[in-house]
Amino acid sequence: MQKLLTRAAVSAAAVLLTTIATGCDDDGRADEAQPSKATACETLIGREGIAWAETAAASRTEESTRTALDVAKAEAWFQSSAYAWNPSRTEKPHPSIDPALCKIVPEGVGEASRSMEISYGGSVARFDELEPKELGDEVRVIPVNSDVRLVIWGGVKETRLRSVHVRCKVPLTEEGQEDGMPLQGRMRDSLTTDRDDKNRLTYLLRSAHVIVEAFDCENRPTVPTELPSDWQSG
Repeated sequence: MQKLLTRAAVSAAAVLLTTIATGCDDDGRADEAQPSKATACETLIGREGIAWAETAAASRTEESTRTALDVAKAEAWFQSSAYAWNPSRTEKPHPSIDPALCKIVPEGVGEASRSMEISYGGSVARFDELEPKELGDEVRVIPVNSDVRLVIWGGVKETRLRSVHVRCKVPLTEEGQEDGMPLQGRMRDSLTTDRDDKNRLTYLLRSAHVIVEAFDCENRPTVPTELPSDWQSG
């Protein structure tokens, strides 16, 4: 039921955005005041997430659109990795640099060295390898449910790297692709000084919820918008 309600809300939003884009009401008349379309970051993490980034950065921020990918292109990017995955291959896939869907930087500084960005693509690890014993002692894995895991990566200089992994089965891919090449979202944060990971993980998880609702995942994974109740920072 929750899934159906979410999809109904997405459809309603799509109709609203179409009306906004055409600037017409039901009678075909142009609206004098047209609401602006949500930015990429607003779509992924909401205005609340953008406000958190600005507060935690202790400076005014803006959204960078350079090299940004829209959701449809991000899905095609992930699908290319999923189609290339083969269960008979023993070597691990090389980590890819996925183009950002959302990037927030300090206001008025152009391509700054400090940023908070979220990108999506194929996972660098199998879903069953997302365990501390497989990834190292500096890595913390947070199971969300049977389809979703969050990872806090340690030892990354000057950048707080967090990732979310979702068992998303792309249609017409090899059997087991959702486990061998799951969807991965990454948040690289060199912008904020927030020492508590709760906000980073919450907004990364919420972005995954938006992405999975938009992507064609054959197995219909469930991605919540809140961290598990027993999760603790540390």
